[in-house]
Amino acid sequence: MFHEMARQCVSPLRRWRAIRPIPRSALVACAGALVLFTTAADTPRSTVEILSAQNAGGYVVMSEPSIHPWAGTFGSYLLCVEGEHTVTIKRVRYETPVRPLDVDLLLREVDTDASVLVSIQGKPPGFTDLESGARHEVAGKLQPLRADHAIERPCGSPRYGRGFTELLFIVKVDQRGGVVDQMRIDYVIDGHANEHTLELEGKIVLCGDAVGDVGAQPYCDETRPR
Repeated sequence: MFHEMARQCVSPLRRWRAIRPIPRSALVACAGALVLFTTAADTPRSTVEILSAQNAGGYVVMSEPSIHPWAGTFGSYLLCVEGEHTVTIKRVRYETPVRPLDVDLLLREVDTDASVLVSIQGKPPGFTDLESGARHEVAGKLQPLRADHAIERPCGSPRYGRGFTELLFIVKVDQRGGVVDQMRIDYVIDGHANEHTLELEGKIVLCGDAVGDVGAQPYCDETRPR
């Protein structure tokens, strides 16, 4: 199973559509966070709920292997659009209370029956487990998430059977581990200038020496290589 190396602390499956304006003060507060694609622009924002991410919420903790550096891939953020609109992603923002070595973002497009990728040790394309050398293949097409990527898949279609668009975080860390949280997607609707923001529920934790204050330490200590 893709998530055999991880423990989830999740609430029942629900749709998160917490889209709200970003005040100027919040943009200043995010100055220390990693920003993908571009810096946040001082453009008008509204509360129209169009882009949605269907996921289980909570946080996912991945145990530390004995080989460093290492990477984990985290998904289950299924992006879709409410109504007959086209959403264009402008940037993805997130904070790193424990800074990883690197974070990459991919989109996984699936048009057949397939499982959502909650978490898996390794990174695309082979998702190689450092301890066992085992490789895992996943269905669908993987591509880097870039600025101005269009999302058109409608919400309301079944999660399985007719495919999905899944946002993946690929996180690389060393002995310190890493934490990624407060993920947000800034986007525009149908090419209009006003930007909107979708807040992604959840926290990503890769075990290591520096993650003791994020609530995952008991599990990290329990599974740490001896």
